[in-house]
Amino acid sequence: MKKYNGVTTLSAVLLALSLTACQDDARKTFVVEGTVSGGAGEMLFLEEVGTGNVLSLDSVKLDEKGAFSFHHEGTNYPMYYSLRLGEASIPFAADSLTHIKLETQAKAFFTAYRLTEADPFNHQIREIATLRYRTERSVDSIVQRYEAGALTPAEQQFAIDSIQKSFKSYLASHFIYVDPKSPAAYFALYQRKGDVPYFSIYEEGDDRAFAAVATAYELYYPEAPYLSFLKDGALKAIAIRRMRRGESAELASPDSLKQ
Repeated sequence: MKKYNGVTTLSAVLLALSLTACQDDARKTFVVEGTVSGGAGEMLFLEEVGTGNVLSLDSVKLDEKGAFSFHHEGTNYPMYYSLRLGEASIPFAADSLTHIKLETQAKAFFTAYRLTEADPFNHQIREIATLRYRTERSVDSIVQRYEAGALTPAEQQFAIDSIQKSFKSYLASHFIYVDPKSPAAYFALYQRKGDVPYFSIYEEGDDRAFAAVATAYELYYPEAPYLSFLKDGALKAIAIRRMRRGESAELASPDSLKQ
């Protein structure tokens, strides 16, 4: 009887360890799933975009209902991904605890997407991406008005600058400075229109945004592979600001006025 109890106890321990291992593996995997109406038979791609390069991770053919599900290894820091259908993509961030559910349409993959289950920061990322899309459409509209002769070059530039400044100000005040360690803060910092970033290390004042996010990520996510890239940008932005201040001080000095 003692031997039987020992075997039973050992089996229970092994079973518990096995279940714990399975749970640990599950915790290390993020899940993104949902439906793409009208997308039956089309290929949907999961891509990693967090380090500046696009890395294809997985793909799936949408079933007759347009349903899909991706399971991928997660991390203990936020990593950045996109779901791509044709030329359109949906951005999101994920760590080892992320589980996202979404609904969208094949013909309006990005503009129609809705998160039915997601972390708060992915709702913020959706808001940022949507605002960027609207900002870009507004800028394109101004350019079209200029090309049609309805605006002068100065009017066009003033209108575009005003729209972009408003967009940047909203990102900084609602996402970057409120919680610089949030995945939404990093995502906001690297928004761009085409090849032109909204926040630039060369733009006066933007160094504060780079420094805030870099400092937070160095503290909370020291293992993130994009941290060195983020810190390098912040340090360059700070150096450029100091150089400008040095030049301004030199120009304002009594000696400079004698020249």
